[in-house]
Amino acid sequence: MTTSGPTRSSQSLIWLFWAALVFAAVFAACSTPPPPPRFPHEKHLEELPCGGPGQRACLNCNTCHTVSETRRDDKLPEPVLCETCHQKDAQTAVQALKAIPERPYGEILFNHDQHLALPKLNGQCVGCHSGIVEGAKRNIPAMSECFKCH
Repeated sequence: MTTSGPTRSSQSLIWLFWAALVFAAVFAACSTPPPPPRFPHEKHLEELPCGGPGQRACLNCNTCHTVSETRRDDKLPEPVLCETCHQKDAQTAVQALKAIPERPYGEILFNHDQHLALPKLNGQCVGCHSGIVEGAKRNIPAMSECFKCH
């Protein structure tokens, strides 16, 4: 007598394989850490009252992202800068800064000052980092942006 189709033991192995696969997928989804908090550029650059009597000075990109002194500077602020305004919740500011990866493009050296001095950019960060204020994700220009000039 011949049987057509898989045997009972092979069916069990197939079900076991799929169950293990589903378990692994669920485990991976549950163990993946949430994305780091996004820095609220819009709140800091547009929503805070500033410039009036008794108000803080208005912020711009270089308030936090200081002028680089070497080609390796990533221009990210130090936590002590956040503490000048966020004394009560300085720990939150420090945690947000810790969530920033070290070097998103590895060891590519980039001189921000050289680029900001170009007439086309006129010292404006948004020439390369368009959408940074309202963006919900990191705003590192794609290499295709670099090729527009290079």
